[in-house]
Amino acid sequence: MWRALQITWRIATWILVIAIVVYVLSAISDHNTGLVVGVLGLLYATIRGFVMSLATAMVQIACGIDQHFYELKRLWDPEAKPPDTEAVMGRYWVDLVIGSIFNGLVYLICLLYVFSKL
Repeated sequence: MWRALQITWRIATWILVIAIVVYVLSAISDHNTGLVVGVLGLLYATIRGFVMSLATAMVQIACGIDQHFYELKRLWDPEAKPPDTEAVMGRYWVDLVIGSIFNGLVYLICLLYVFSKL
């Protein structure tokens, strides 16, 4: 239940971001200002994409460290449960796919806007 609510919330916030980007780009009437704002939108989407790939590496590192801690814990307690890294990675991949799709849409909107102003 909570996971479905979390995914719905994430999609709703990305739809709001896209609506704001479209509104701001459509409200600009000056040619030069439109180019600058469009390029800033491209920079935003590029940096956000870089942060998503960096977060992927960090989650994978955290899961690897969790697995190493499990190996150490197993030396003291042979009946220790292994960490559920598959569930963590599964939740993360769903969030990453949602973020990547909507970030790509923001990038395409800004890119089309910049090319339409050239």
